[in-house]
Amino acid sequence: MLEHAEKFEKAFDRLYDQEPDFVRWFGEDSGGKKKIGPPTPLDWQHARLFMDFLRVFYEITLTFSSSLHVTSNICFHEIASVASQLTSWSHNQSDLLGSMACSMKHKYDKYWGPVDKFNPLLLVAVVLDPRYKLDYLCWCLEDVYDKEVSTSMTGVVKLTLYTLHKFYEKEVVDDKRRDDGGDSSSIVLDDNIKISAGAKGVSENRVNMWKKQKREKANADSKSDVERYLAEDTVEDENFNILTWWKVNASKYRILSLIARDILGIPVSTVASESCFSTGGRVLDVFRSSLSPLMAEALICTQSWLCPSKQDVGDQEFDQFDNSQKIVEGFTNASTSQGTT
Repeated sequence: MLEHAEKFEKAFDRLYDQEPDFVRWFGEDSGGKKKIGPPTPLDWQHARLFMDFLRVFYEITLTFSSSLHVTSNICFHEIASVASQLTSWSHNQSDLLGSMACSMKHKYDKYWGPVDKFNPLLLVAVVLDPRYKLDYLCWCLEDVYDKEVSTSMTGVVKLTLYTLHKFYEKEVVDDKRRDDGGDSSSIVLDDNIKISAGAKGVSENRVNMWKKQKREKANADSKSDVERYLAEDTVEDENFNILTWWKVNASKYRILSLIARDILGIPVSTVASESCFSTGGRVLDVFRSSLSPLMAEALICTQSWLCPSKQDVGDQEFDQFDNSQKIVEGFTNASTSQGTT
């Protein structure tokens, strides 16, 4: 609204100089209260200040409300940008901007101040973006907070990532075992040693044990997906698509790609941007609703049945209800008598 109004600044000035009714309109209202006068040059200066101030939050809100792009990997970037911007504005020479920024910084610290209260998945999503990884997160935390907080939270993120990797790896192994469990002609011993139902020599059993031990040693010596991913350089690409990158590198990072698939699929906000800047009702589009039309209709009907409207019911409706109840009871009694005979 301010951007559109600024274009008519000179028009308002000409109205003030050439149109008497325009000035007269700002006189006293019917209640005897004097209205605020027409916009002055100072008002336009404040409007331009507000435009620069609000544009940051407007763009961030549009980014968070996006339903066609991944948002979980950029959430922490925007949160850190807001903190840095509010800190800079709070030291502004303008009293208006400085007081606003200080008030908003206080509200920001209330919700986002203690970084240990962050959902760690917001930070893990940054690490799973190959353009940034752990180095950027460490720098960003140190820039917004301090080095001690950066070191502590980096350790928490790494621990969370390794814990997720261990969990997903176990799930993959269990799924593989279930898929291989359909062979009834063999008995599975010690996870990977298969001995057929017929008798096998002891020497062959020992060979299988040696092979298993060799595989376990190779797995222990090899680096995990997390270690190999963090050790590689960051990606430099202007037209980068994070989903395409993980799809292409899924065979390279078999376990980590499953983690990225689940975390990057989480939307930062389930509120449409139209609701954030509107006084109307909530907007629920197809991207934010998993309810099918049939299920929505069933829920609405159920609500109508559970909360009927209070209306006056005449004698005729009561008679129809009594007749219907008698018919239902008749069918029930008939069914019961047939069942007993």
